[in-house]
Amino acid sequence: MSKYPLFKNIKANPEFQQIKQTISTNEYESMKLDILKNGCKQPITVWKSFLVDGYKRYEICKILEIECPIQSVRFRMKEEAIIWICKNELQKENLPDGYRKYYVGTLFHSVKTLYEKLYPSQNQFTPAYEKRPHLDHPLVHTSYSGAVVAKETGYSLSTIYKYSVYADNIDQIRQKSSDMAILILTDQLQASHNTISALTDLSPSELFRLKMYIISHRLSKLTTTDIKTSSQKSKISNKSFKKIEPEIKQMPAYDPDSEISSLTLTIPSWISSINRTLNSAPYNNVSEEARNKLFIKLKDLKAAVNTIEYQLRSE
Repeated sequence: MSKYPLFKNIKANPEFQQIKQTISTNEYESMKLDILKNGCKQPITVWKSFLVDGYKRYEICKILEIECPIQSVRFRMKEEAIIWICKNELQKENLPDGYRKYYVGTLFHSVKTLYEKLYPSQNQFTPAYEKRPHLDHPLVHTSYSGAVVAKETGYSLSTIYKYSVYADNIDQIRQKSSDMAILILTDQLQASHNTISALTDLSPSELFRLKMYIISHRLSKLTTTDIKTSSQKSKISNKSFKKIEPEIKQMPAYDPDSEISSLTLTIPSWISSINRTLNSAPYNNVSEEARNKLFIKLKDLKAAVNTIEYQLRSE
């Protein structure tokens, strides 16, 4: 196990990354403070050069320039990596029900794909050395993949199938609106399987409007009626907008320098604030917590400055 990560050689895999649970801003900041005080104790997991587990720890260690242990794992193909992730996540305490169903469904899809790749032909003429491993489970003759997942999770085959459809629907929703998918996965928004299926038919813009409808009405449970109501209100709003369209003023010409110029004007105020703190803060009386929080934010600022300097030089 290495303790000195070559940050430039480790890459994120979007497919692995999106499977992982999201964490709140408070949880992220708490993790930062803990790593700053105690170092990174839990290793990040890497397959080849791809991160499999520990995305946030890796990100924090990179920003703070702190050593982190690396655990290398071996998989034959990406499906084995996804299976490993799902099993790992299912063992965690306080796992939201939305994520639990998603991991069971994704586990089934990955197991099914893995065994289809490893053992493509299974019949009475298949040689013994090409047959799938023996599995002692009553479902094995109904669905080998289902039996593997049932043995791992304890769920019935019908439940596994239902969760596999759920996982498919979540993946489709996430491609159009990651916010909507996360609301469901984290149990912030309750919805039946039929309602979730209905969400897959919506466009990205429709999902965005529905999300705003959910927020404005403080919904904790979504129904197909809510989806229809949101759509109808959107149509009424669009008609009203078209009536006042002639009064909309001409937008100013696009200025490619506007963002850079705005940032340039803002930076002097940052420098002024830093200098004021340098000259007036009672450093001897400042708490360790306040010091650590400022240290982390300065590291964040340094990382952002390095990134934009790189962009300015490379363009």
